[in-house]
This record gives sequence, C-alpha cells and structure tokens, in this order.
Amino acid sequence: MINFFNSNSNNIFIRPLSLSDPRRIPDILDQGSREIKYILNSVSSENTEIIINVSSGTPQMQSCWYIWANSGLFAPCKVSLYQVGNPVYVAEDKRVEKVDFEFMEENNTIERIRKYLTASLFQAAAEEAEKLTQISCYSHRRFNAEIVKTVCLSYHHWDLLNYREASSQLKKIIARLDNVHDLQNFINSVKNQIETLEQLTNSDNEDIYGLTDIYYNAQRHFYQNAYADTLARIWRLIEGCLYYRLRNKYGVEPRDIGSSKNKDNMKKVLNGVQVFKELSFSKSASALKNALADTGYIAFEKKEVELPWGAGTRKQKIESAMEDIRKIRNESIVAHGIKPVSREVAQLSF
Repeated sequence: MINFFNSNSNNIFIRPLSLSDPRRIPDILDQGSREIKYILNSVSSENTEIIINVSSGTPQMQSCWYIWANSGLFAPCKVSLYQVGNPVYVAEDKRVEKVDFEFMEENNTIERIRKYLTASLFQAAAEEAEKLTQISCYSHRRFNAEIVKTVCLSYHHWDLLNYREASSQLKKIIARLDNVHDLQNFINSVKNQIETLEQLTNSDNEDIYGLTDIYYNAQRHFYQNAYADTLARIWRLIEGCLYYRLRNKYGVEPRDIGSSKNKDNMKKVLNGVQVFKELSFSKSASALKNALADTGYIAFEKKEVELPWGAGTRKQKIESAMEDIRKIRNESIVAHGIKPVSREVAQLSF
C-alpha cells in the first residue's frame, strides 16, 4: 500500500503482487517496480510526498522497499519510510516510527560528483548534481546540489573559454545567496571569480589574467586526458607570453606591427625581421633575441630543464624544447597535420 500526500488530496493505492514465492527478492523487485511505476504515472510528481509502511509482508518484501527507495525509483517525489510496531509490545503513541536512512544512491551520486571534480570533468559533475536535486529526500542536499550544479556548469563553460556564460552562471549564485550571512566566505570567493571572468571577457590582448587562465586550463585538459586540447593551449600560452613581452616591455604590437606604440622599437624589429604585418612565434622570438637584444629572454632560452624522456628524464635547453613542441604541434591535428597527440607529448609540453 502506498499513500500519496499532496497539496490537493490524499490518494491511497493498493496493488497486489502475484508471486509464486514471496521470498524471492528478484521476483518482488521485478513486479513491484512495475507496479510502482504505474502508480507514479497516475499522480503528479510536483510537491508529492510518498508515505511507505515497510513493516508489512515478508522480510524480503520489507527489504525491497529500501532497495527501491535507495535506487531513486520514486524521484522526484519526496519519499518517507515508516515502520509500525506490534501493539502487544509497543505503546500506542510509539507504534509508528519514521525510518531515517541515507539513500545509497544519494551517497553513490555524491561520490561520483567528487570523482568527476577531481578529474576536472565539470559537465559530468553538473549532471550528477542535477540528479541529486531530483532524488534526494533531504532539503539541504537538494539546495547544496543545486549550487554545486550551477558552479560546475560555470566551470564547464570556463574550460571552453566561454567566459561570458561562465560569469552568468556564477551570478545566479550571487542573486540567490547574497544575503545569506553564514555563506559569506563562499559568496566572496564566487565574487572574486566573477571579477576574474570579467577581466578575461573584456581583455582583447594577452595579459596576466588570460595567460594564467590558459595555463590552468591546459592543466585541467591534461587531467581529462584531452591531450590535443592540452597541446593547443600550451602552445597558445608560449606564443602569448612572447606577445605579452613584446607589447608590454617594448611597445611592439605583434598582431599589427604598424600600430606599435614604440616606433623606435618597431623600426628595430622591421629592420631585423622580415615581417609584413603580424609576427609569428618564430619571428617574435627572433625579434626579442636579435632585433631587441632582450638579455632576459636570451638567458631564459638558454636555461636547461629536465623533461620526461622514455622511462626517465633528460636535460634540454628551453629554446630547443620549444622548437620540438612547435614541430610536434604543427604536425598534429592541432595545427596542420593529422597526427594524434599522445599523453607523453602533452606532458612534454608542460
């Protein structure tokens, strides 16, 4: 027997199960789930509470109620389980007792959210959080799951470099929680992220915000096993750092050399590098080393770093390593070739 409580009326459904052996749990689960789905299709799920007496029937039947509840079968309805004591042994005012329990499916869903967040799989985490808003029988979990879903959707768009939509998602949280005093630390963190996203949205050229974001974006894609995306972002970071140095240290605009703010340095670059309008990576590096004699950049390129090599590592100058990455990138599907990008190549680019 299932009793449904909603805002309009109370409905009681009695549906018998035809079982040759009421001890067989698989048969009970099979027939019972079909009957429950039939009943659920007969009522509105909006604001509906399901009250279940788990005391009747065989022990196997009682166990099945817990299995169905834990599986989320009754979602999105709110479900409550009660047990009724024998009046011979239990006082009248204590006969009905609510069964408090943690849904296994809820806990499994929460664990999946944690797992996906650890792997930076934000869309998958958002989908699981959405599921939790539907199946949880605890209001605080539904509330928290809704917030987690919104944050994860924001981070998913952030990963796609869709900064405007990422900011829009986080602003929904501020609109909902701004006056909640015990969450001010969380709210301030969200506001700081919105400010960063605004900086990223409004920036037309490489800056500290954008370059830092690309680095961590590449790192997350590496954890997601998206190695082609990792290589693409790392190469964009390398290129962007050269552009940033040319623009901010020397007043040379790498995307349109004629619009450079420092005309003297512009002339040095034009005299030292063959360029029509835009500086490529190799020409930007040449401009810094040769035309502008950037001692800081020259020293940087000559530094040796340890890079993965087979089962171990090897030392290589940064200049040589960047050239290797450039060749690999150009031959891969990221640029002009069709070669796939392996984990080893993506790791090398870091």
